[in-house]
Amino acid sequence: MKIKFTLITVLALALSAQAMAKGKKAIETTASNTTQSVSAIDKSDLTIEKSETKIETTRTNSIMTKSAVGFHLGANLSKSNMSDGTRSTSDNDAISTLGSATLGARASFALNPYIAFQPEFSYMKKGMKQTLGEDEDFGEISSSLNLHYLELSALLRAQIPNNSVITPYLLIGPSFGYLAGKSVTVDASYGGTRTISIPDSVVNDFEVSANAGLGMGIDLKDTVSLFFEARYQLGLTNVLNTDSPALSGVSDNVSMKNRGMQILGGVLFAI
Repeated sequence: MKIKFTLITVLALALSAQAMAKGKKAIETTASNTTQSVSAIDKSDLTIEKSETKIETTRTNSIMTKSAVGFHLGANLSKSNMSDGTRSTSDNDAISTLGSATLGARASFALNPYIAFQPEFSYMKKGMKQTLGEDEDFGEISSSLNLHYLELSALLRAQIPNNSVITPYLLIGPSFGYLAGKSVTVDASYGGTRTISIPDSVVNDFEVSANAGLGMGIDLKDTVSLFFEARYQLGLTNVLNTDSPALSGVSDNVSMKNRGMQILGGVLFAI
């Protein structure tokens, strides 16, 4: 009985040891699978982080989403409108657009990847042209009202960052103009051109306007971008000083406000 007990005991121990070995192997296999799963999760997290980084880079790599300085030039197509409350020169076929060059400097301060504050300082000539008729001696006669302004604009720019080098945007904001010069030019087909001065008291020195427009920036490199814009400007204040003695016979209801469109192009340099 002692020998049999011993054999049974040895057999039981052997079977127990074999079962423990299988259990240990299963545990090791499970641990290995768990490690592989954790590694896969880590790799997935790394991929997500890289994707997020790439997206963020795409949103902020354009110069239009950075602070920058630059300059612009282009054409201003102006047509001042005079009204007495019931009639307006906008309906007068003899009144036409006055075309002139405009130029200026600007800065751009990115508030976030989508919005930027854009102050500008520009020279702009406003006014209108009028056909006066024909004369036997002088031919066709026309006149131009020339109002020379130095303008400070405070614009907000809303843009749409994307994977392209082209960034479209919207512009809106006010501008404040100082009248630096004024004159009326009379032009005759056979009589040449004559310039007539305007009394200082007739025209107000300051003007406030509203601006809205569309534009696009084209990145040339990491620090340089071209831009092109089309804007509409609407005068909000009366150009005429109705309190002037020179306009004593003019009704207080008469007002003249500048309006026009600008086509601009320029360059921005990242800072």
